[in-house]
Amino acid sequence: MRKTKNKRKNVKRQDKEEGKEEEEEEEEEEEEDEEEEKENTEKEEKDRSNEGGIILMCWVAGTLVGLLPLMGWYNKEKEYNEVCYFVDVMSYQYLVFIYFGTIVFPGVLMAAFYTHIYTVVLKQLRQIAAQEPQGDTASVGTQCSQRQRSYIFRSQSRGQVSESSRYDPHRASTNTNLNQMAHPNRREVKAAKSLSIIVLFFMISWFPLYTINCVQAFCKHCTASSGVMFFTITLTHLNSAINPFLYAYHMHDFRAALKSFILHHVLCRPVDP
Repeated sequence: MRKTKNKRKNVKRQDKEEGKEEEEEEEEEEEEDEEEEKENTEKEEKDRSNEGGIILMCWVAGTLVGLLPLMGWYNKEKEYNEVCYFVDVMSYQYLVFIYFGTIVFPGVLMAAFYTHIYTVVLKQLRQIAAQEPQGDTASVGTQCSQRQRSYIFRSQSRGQVSESSRYDPHRASTNTNLNQMAHPNRREVKAAKSLSIIVLFFMISWFPLYTINCVQAFCKHCTASSGVMFFTITLTHLNSAINPFLYAYHMHDFRAALKSFILHHVLCRPVDP
């Protein structure tokens, strides 16, 4: 009887010690989470500030480049009575500058950047998939997220403490961290794909017209038919018209609103609430 009582006391004492350890671990985890959240908030604010500065710089640079012809960079020696053609008024040196400075160089640069981002993210996803252990990781992640800290299961029939089914918090935290790393990377892959489509459409829309203008700047006898010029000019305007849809199509609310508009106003079909 005394041995049994002593065992029970030891078990209770061990439970209390483990309870204190669990509380200390939870407090440490909460402090770490708060510090991490604070760091993430500061980083997001800094990123927003940098993004705002880059966007402002792009708008200022684009405005200055667009105003260059009004500042005197155009063909002054010709006089026009009735018809004024863009290629006749604009200086070919300016068109070549536009072609290489705002079309070719940025296009190649963006393509290189997005290709690099895409390959890096895919490499990270493969590394995460290789490190993630096989098995019932979903249940382990659920246990970790719900903070179920039942580490020891007692076998009342034997009157002993069984540690064979001890919960491994390190494994759970590792799996959870892998899942948390994988989800943002998948979002980055999706964003990289969307942006690559935008860059590709930009190149397809603007390269033909300015390539023709650049060729004509060096080859005075090279001409393009009015139909070809009309098509290439229309293509540039089409890019400006479709760009807002390409930028916003990955947003769920925008897709839902666009679907509702097409069904109701274009196809005259009822829209499900």
